[in-house]
Amino acid sequence: MIFRRINRNIQRPRRIAMLPSQPRATNASTVEQICIAIENGIIGGQFIAGQRLTEAALTKQLGVSRGPLREALRRLETTGLIVMQANRGAMVRKLSRKDITDRFQLRAVLEGHAAARVTARLDEPGVRDIMSTLWHEIDSLQQGRGSRSFIEHNNTLHKALILHCGNALLAQQWQQLLVPMLYFSFLRNPDLLDIAQSLDEHRQIIEAIVTGDETRAEKAAQDHILRSHHKIQLLPDAEFDRIFNYAR
Repeated sequence: MIFRRINRNIQRPRRIAMLPSQPRATNASTVEQICIAIENGIIGGQFIAGQRLTEAALTKQLGVSRGPLREALRRLETTGLIVMQANRGAMVRKLSRKDITDRFQLRAVLEGHAAARVTARLDEPGVRDIMSTLWHEIDSLQQGRGSRSFIEHNNTLHKALILHCGNALLAQQWQQLLVPMLYFSFLRNPDLLDIAQSLDEHRQIIEAIVTGDETRAEKAAQDHILRSHHKIQLLPDAEFDRIFNYAR
């Protein structure tokens, strides 16, 4: 009965509406290009937690001058990705268990509220289409015939909640929680994933949204985030550092 009711609210779109793509680095300013390069270096493990990022090495490696580099480092400091130390310069931030807890707790609040707001904005342009796309994508992934990977689906769902909630300040705060980096660290470790359970939880979130239940949508999104946090907190210290701080 639930599935039939959901399908009355979700119509398969003739044309899939995807999320707006991120701007390419080639179109970004020099400072933005530097930020992207350093972020990618940290996410990819080229720069590890606790490593100093010297201006001399970075200007040579990236082929940029010190002015834009310093501005990029200041921007990255505001995201918490690096820390600036007196007389030592920039250093890649090391994430502690408390850092992770603080971020996931706030992320649960933000994404829960975002899910409730998306529910209220279901008839805004593009919102119902992206929910429909994600719903049918879950079907495909559960049947082993999805054209996209679970990671792509997962990223699209969480970004959709943020991008379609209608709150630019919330989106900015979400970005500063280092969500992209945490996602990459988390999702590249299969032992932390329970894809079947995650897909079921994604379905619960979408079901609540398309049936107009703001309270249930908020709780489903929050519970989903906090379950991931619980799995992370159960990790032994060495495994935690390997995943989130790229400890060798």
